Amino acid sequence: MKKETTTSRETVGKRKPASIGGVDDIRDILFGQQMQEYEKKFLQLESLLSEKMSALREESMKRLDATEQLIKKELQSLDSRLKSERSEQTETNHLLKEKLNSTNDLLDQKTAGMENQSSLLGKSIRAEMHDQSKALRDELENRHQDLAQTINRIHNELKQQKLDRKVLASLLSEMAMSINQDAGGHRE
Repeated sequence: MKKETTTSRETVGKRKPASIGGVDDIRDILFGQQMQEYEKKFLQLESLLSEKMSALREESMKRLDATEQLIKKELQSLDSRLKSERSEQTETNHLLKEKLNSTNDLLDQKTAGMENQSSLLGKSIRAEMHDQSKALRDELENRHQDLAQTINRIHNELKQQKLDRKVLASLLSEMAMSINQDAGGHRE
């Protein structure tokens, strides 16, 4: 009770002349202490809100950074896997070409040896070898087409995953802008 009296006396001592602010002086005398307490509470709430917004912004940035790092790691992993698969496919193609060349060389040797035999037997053997060669080439072509389709499929999957990453990055960017705008609106 004594503190209110002191405050009321201080307020009365600081009053403006009656002609300038009589109503304001009466309001200060009656509610001055409460208004100061409200102002302190408002300042505390504003400070707390600002701290919470900063913490939320920091947490969002940390999560965004973590997500970005995870996406980068996944892309690097996919890239290395794709390079590995391409390397394996190149090696497989090389081996198939060597086998085909070896088979062609073998067929040529057999053909030369068979020409010495009777013409009928030679014609039959040549026809058979030609069919085998064609079948091997067809098989190689089929395998080559299968490998090309597999490469295209993997490429399309990776492209789709890359697009998904771009969509995710766009969404995260929009969220960040929205948070920043909300934070800017609350400061005003």
